[in-house]
Amino acid sequence: MKFTMYEFALMTRFAELAKRYGLEPWQFGIEYDQSTGETYVTGTPVGAEANGRFRQMIGALGISDDTRTFPQEEGREMLEALDEAIKSVPRKWVR
Repeated sequence: MKFTMYEFALMTRFAELAKRYGLEPWQFGIEYDQSTGETYVTGTPVGAEANGRFRQMIGALGISDDTRTFPQEEGREMLEALDEAIKSVPRKWVR
């Protein structure tokens, strides 16, 4: 499977955002559809605590419980929304 630079940048930002919410990338599913340009949720974490953090994370991007598709347009708008969400979540330092 080949990834475009946009897909790589998109998923890297999702991984960073998830990390800030205490999640690992394999705990949830987010996919980008090249044919439509949509980014959507394909799966949620198991467990109440992780699921709650995931819902907070996608809520920061404008997704509600009943919506599966991110409202941002493909490209700059989506990447800027992710960058803003990353900036708004305080980083938890581990020693």
